Amino acid sequence: MQMDLATSLLNDKTDISSNVQIRLNENVPTNNPCNTWQEFVFQKISEKNFSTLLEVGCGNGLLWKKNEHQINNNWNIHLSDSSPNVVHEAQANLCHLSNINFWVFPITGIAFNDNIFNVVLANQMLHRVNNISAALTEIKRVLAQDGIFYAASGTIHHQKELFDFIADATGVLIPNDIQSFTNHNAVEPLSNFFDTIDITYYKDELKIHDDDALIDYFSALRSIKTQDSLFKSKLFEYIRQYFLNHEFFSITKEFVLFTCSDL
Repeated sequence: MQMDLATSLLNDKTDISSNVQIRLNENVPTNNPCNTWQEFVFQKISEKNFSTLLEVGCGNGLLWKKNEHQINNNWNIHLSDSSPNVVHEAQANLCHLSNINFWVFPITGIAFNDNIFNVVLANQMLHRVNNISAALTEIKRVLAQDGIFYAASGTIHHQKELFDFIADATGVLIPNDIQSFTNHNAVEPLSNFFDTIDITYYKDELKIHDDDALIDYFSALRSIKTQDSLFKSKLFEYIRQYFLNHEFFSITKEFVLFTCSDL
């Protein structure tokens, strides 16, 4: 098992099966604005020869919208989400692409037969799943024997400035929305289902130049949506004060892509 480099960089102290091969790719992180996260994920998927793909938790279909001119007409793509409204939005964005199909079901109840997809993708959504084991069981069930599962998430450094800022503004330490499935803790559950896990990092930076835009960005966080009006008022006023002395607010965008398969 190739764990020495991966363990030191992932800081993963869990007990991983000795049959799992973990490979860490260090040379991919980028801050090139011409290579967005959506382009990066699409490029990684496109490197493999496949005919059928399922994306779980597809959201508004932004990955496919950003890369629509590079989609192979021979691909049979299925996009799913547990929210009918979200699937409707994805369908509205991509209805002109005849080889994309849309479905409403949860990741723990995938409405397809066994062993039919060459590729399954979960892009920045597993941190919202309450039962990771049940989700991975379903993914493994519908994945072909030689299929590949791509699981993407933010790292523990993703958007860290936001949560430091919240603590400074309110005195309250709020955990990162994605902490349940990151580079520090995702390897263990994945290794229970797959023999090989390749780990690739992507890094970028977002600069926000005005207070209203930053308030909107904070407001979209699930951990902020649940706060009361007094908390939000204190945070938003702190943001306005911040921009009296600063030209922009910088946010780290750091993601990890796990490419999982069996030997």
